[in-house]
Amino acid sequence: MIKLKLQRKLLKFKDYLITTLAYYIVYFICRTLRVNSYFDESLFKYYKDGKNVIFAFWHRRLFYLAYYHKKRFPEKRVCVLVSKSRDGTMVGKVVKKIGVDYVQGSTSRGGAAGFKQLLQILQEGASAAITPDGPRGPRGVVQKGVISLARISKKPIIPICYHVNRFFMLKSWDKFIIPIPFSKVDIITGNPIIIESSTGHDDSFYERIIKDELDRLEDMRIQ
Repeated sequence: MIKLKLQRKLLKFKDYLITTLAYYIVYFICRTLRVNSYFDESLFKYYKDGKNVIFAFWHRRLFYLAYYHKKRFPEKRVCVLVSKSRDGTMVGKVVKKIGVDYVQGSTSRGGAAGFKQLLQILQEGASAAITPDGPRGPRGVVQKGVISLARISKKPIIPICYHVNRFFMLKSWDKFIIPIPFSKVDIITGNPIIIESSTGHDDSFYERIIKDELDRLEDMRIQ
């Protein structure tokens, strides 16, 4: 029993060290990046009108977007959905240190709880952020959670992406992108997507729309 408690404390301390180190690495890299252009007019319009939204972006683009939102819109609250796994908890703690809230849930563990929390956050006037292909993939495949959230909350989905001219690409399932310090970055938001219940379209229709728009943003090359 004592040995088990000691192991848990050591694991907790290890996670704390990893999370703290990860935060400083992320913060340092993001601080050094030079924003070349903001192509986020669709988001800016909603925020200017005092509205909140649901951000959607591929999992591989997670690295910079929390920092971007905090820097660009410091007065706006946004909450990111992360998985209930150990890795997800550490990711959540990193974005929390950056100044972005998080809730935990996924399609496999605690999905309903995370969905309810995000719905409540949207009802309170904050925005939500989801990786439609997270937390485990398949890469570039839209899961149903973002569609259900948008349909019930009646909030627009804002596809978002960033491009960086120099980066590392991890050999992970999502080919996660880590910008190289002092690189140039461009922020792009796509066309707002409204999930209408009255149109008769099923989830697969909106899955294609979201995927096509996110892929379009992925393929864009900013000069």
